[in-house]
Amino acid sequence: VVVDDSSFTWVAANSKMTGQNNTVLTYEAAKTGVPIGTWLLSDIDKIPDRVKMIIVGTSYAAEPESLEKLQQVIEKGGRTIVVVGPTGYIDIKNGTRDASRPGEILGLPITVNTDSSVLTTDELCTPDGEIVVQQSYSPQPRAEYDGEGILYYGDGPAAAGGRDLANGGRLIWCGTAPASRTLLKQWMQDAGVHFYGPEGYTMYATEELVSISADTLTTGTQNIY
Repeated sequence: VVVDDSSFTWVAANSKMTGQNNTVLTYEAAKTGVPIGTWLLSDIDKIPDRVKMIIVGTSYAAEPESLEKLQQVIEKGGRTIVVVGPTGYIDIKNGTRDASRPGEILGLPITVNTDSSVLTTDELCTPDGEIVVQQSYSPQPRAEYDGEGILYYGDGPAAAGGRDLANGGRLIWCGTAPASRTLLKQWMQDAGVHFYGPEGYTMYATEELVSISADTLTTGTQNIY
């Protein structure tokens, strides 16, 4: 999971966005049964190639150098990269906001809806209408996907989309945090991530150590791989 310290300073003190995009998203990812780590966006180019999926929780007000590194990692491909929110929406050099920047940076048809009167829900649903994420806040302004989405907001607009990357990689963008371990686990499986334990377990693994925090709701014998 990748977070950006520069973006954090551009969020209102009472905003729930950072908590949702960083804390809650990291928690749900940690409960999928895979070991996870945390990096700064400025160090995204240092993430080992063995990591098959990267989740960028915040990048809406990132330093230009960090955004350039993100673009380089995306260009390299070879793994799944999940990016949340309007990447680079705020230009921190002059404090301006540019709705066209997120799409230009990620190479996707992303729009930023600044009309707060229509932002009534931030549920994430499948194209069939099944709710897969029930959020506790509405991001404003809300980033939307201008095309056929893989997820939709509860009030209609597409909330997520993506494209294939080089070397078998995949870019997934989502306007708000896809904080669902079931959804994240599916994306991880598609990316070829190794699951050390069952869903609900928190795993930590290095070459020297594997630690396991079991889910208290799980009963019976569980296999660790």
